[in-house]
Amino acid sequence: MKYFAFALFVVITSGLHVFAQDDSKSEDDYKKVEVFAGYSFGLADDKYDTGSSIASFFRDRSPRHGFNVSVVYNRNKYFGLKGDVSATYIRDNIRKTYRFDNTTAFATGRKKASLYNFLGGIQLKDNASTKRFRPFGHAMLGVGSQESSTKNTNCFFVCDPDAPVFVSQSTGLAGAFGGGLDIRVNENLEVRAFQIDYNPMKMNRMKHNGRIGVGLVF
Repeated sequence: MKYFAFALFVVITSGLHVFAQDDSKSEDDYKKVEVFAGYSFGLADDKYDTGSSIASFFRDRSPRHGFNVSVVYNRNKYFGLKGDVSATYIRDNIRKTYRFDNTTAFATGRKKASLYNFLGGIQLKDNASTKRFRPFGHAMLGVGSQESSTKNTNCFFVCDPDAPVFVSQSTGLAGAFGGGLDIRVNENLEVRAFQIDYNPMKMNRMKHNGRIGVGLVF
């Protein structure tokens, strides 16, 4: 969580100028720059495809936890340019079973994986200072990166528990297409009630990830 702490520190520091703005607002007033920092729940497409149903979509993806930070420069009350960074992580125990004739062998291990997005694009949102509920939509493209490492912890017959950690890493085109709802608390603070994104990545194959976020907008 040190990454989240660092990101939150940067966000709060860069957003301090907002609190110095004039409190006298009108319908035509809007925030020129907004910064979001929050929790991100990821659904990473790193398993086998078992079907096309809604249930299989969730079954075929591993849950991950991390953070999401974004900055929007609003060119006018409705249209903004957006930069977005997110990272999610997982640590999991794995077990593989092998069959040789009438013999069953297995190996267990510990897997660590991370998934990063570095994206830029547009955001559509009514930023009028008098609005309390502020739905938004965004479309972004950029670079995605994933890394995983596996360490054998226990083997029977088929592997070496003292073998080095196996690491894989891949980078490719990524995007985020979705939106959510911000709720105005006061002149300087909004709560992001939810954000839902389709997060595709083109690496060794097309990966259909998802992410859900909540947090604060300064």
